[in-house]
Amino acid sequence: MTSVEIEEELLRCMRCGECQAVCPTFSVTGREGEVARGKLRVIKALFQGDLDLDAGVAEKLSICLLCKACCTACPSGVRVDKVIAAARKDLADRRGIPFKKRAVLWGLEHPRIFSTAASGARVLGILPRRVSIQIPSRDAVPPERARVIFYAGCMINNITPEIGDAVETVLEKAGYRVERIKEACCGIPAHYAGLHDRAKKLAEKNLRKIKKNRIVVTACPTCAVGLKEYPEFFRGKLREKALDVGRRTYDFAEFLDASKLGDSLGSLNMRVAFHDPCHALHGLGLAKESRSLIKAIHGIKLVEMEQRCCGFGGLFSFEHPSFSQTINDGRVKDIMASKADAVVTSCPGCKYYLQEGIRRGRQKTEVIHLAELFSRGIR
Repeated sequence: MTSVEIEEELLRCMRCGECQAVCPTFSVTGREGEVARGKLRVIKALFQGDLDLDAGVAEKLSICLLCKACCTACPSGVRVDKVIAAARKDLADRRGIPFKKRAVLWGLEHPRIFSTAASGARVLGILPRRVSIQIPSRDAVPPERARVIFYAGCMINNITPEIGDAVETVLEKAGYRVERIKEACCGIPAHYAGLHDRAKKLAEKNLRKIKKNRIVVTACPTCAVGLKEYPEFFRGKLREKALDVGRRTYDFAEFLDASKLGDSLGSLNMRVAFHDPCHALHGLGLAKESRSLIKAIHGIKLVEMEQRCCGFGGLFSFEHPSFSQTINDGRVKDIMASKADAVVTSCPGCKYYLQEGIRRGRQKTEVIHLAELFSRGIR
């Protein structure tokens, strides 16, 4: 985002305060500095040279999950997420980023090391052990059927691999030939941390791995947002490729047509609540798709909850654990109040963090990904 574009966005803010009603961090503190309106005032002061970029300002800009809820709520359409990401880039260029963030980002860029660390964390009980689920037998898929690339992303590859198993099972049952690529991180964590150049390198790696005219399906809304935003990094032919990939990238919830599963889709006698991932709802505009899919499974009773962030926010939960857990506690209370047998979500990060919150609260409600729900329904 150029300085001219940033200035235009800052001028569009009417300071109406609509963002207060949807901001997860504001819900914790009630402080103006935690909400989009307050952050835009800080960024405007920085932009005009009226404020120094000190540690206090850096901390203030870091207390945001970039969930995009304020973008949806803003009557003026201010792209708050883009402005904050641009401010963080300036911050990273001038002050660097905290060691903890650097360490996690380095791990994401070195998948083998990250995978080994995740395995060790499971053994130590820091991360939940891999869930064992019943995967129906996979029939051989005839070669004439459409090919799709399944882009798993860091969370599914390293923390919740059972989701990847479920996605491949369901897509193959729906008649697709599923391919995997030697993928890199989608780049969103680096981009949102202000490391624009590192995010661009990761984007370029993925673009070069994705074959022309291939459909890309991901079960992580954040990855979908990241892949669709690749054109912002490039010019020329690589931008053309990025635009094409963005148009052909789908979240699992919007791609799956339940009718293609035919008689293989059975029934499940369950009461489930659905948790909307922020990036699915506010980044991709997906709300009806997941619910329509859930209702396609006979025997399911869907319970609605208030829309609320789970508190994960990727690196946010590592940088601000107390803040993150407080937001998470509120969401867990919603889940308990729903009296659902299980809570379903379409994001691996949300699944992981909701599981952690439920375990921390010594509750037993199950958390499953939408793809896992469908894999259970396949007979």
